[in-house]
Amino acid sequence: MEAAQQLHTFADGFRIPSDGAPWPSAGADAPVIAPPPDEELTDRARATFDDILEFFGVKEVPNAFRAMARDPKYLTGTWRFYRACFEPRHLTRLLKEAVAFAVAVTTRSRYGIDFATRRLRAAGVTDAGLMELMQVVDRFNGINKFADMLLVEPDPWNLPPKA
Repeated sequence: MEAAQQLHTFADGFRIPSDGAPWPSAGADAPVIAPPPDEELTDRARATFDDILEFFGVKEVPNAFRAMARDPKYLTGTWRFYRACFEPRHLTRLLKEAVAFAVAVTTRSRYGIDFATRRLRAAGVTDAGLMELMQVVDRFNGINKFADMLLVEPDPWNLPPKA
């Protein structure tokens, strides 16, 4: 899921702390960029933040989006793409959140794993549900790596015609 991967890449690349964690100002864990102070937010960034808060049903804008406010056009474009991907259409939002978790685990994104886990928890997923999801991610990552190592070609599928 490209929208989740984009968010994870930004957050991990700039060492954005997990949501709710303090923003270190120095040291190896200090973010490359910090969010602008609230008084420096543009009207565009404020409007995007309002939409983010409503969409996620949270009281604080996630840290990655806060840091993106350094460039309001980038923030707004990223948010619009993210929101469009997660709006329920043919798949439920919960399924999409599970895919985002799988992407985060597969790409080893610290921010992404934390972010996706929080989203799944907010949707009511329990420890048992997270373990079940991790088993699926682990199984398919493992079988794909195994097939790649052996240079196994995909099987031709005889898919049924669309209904």
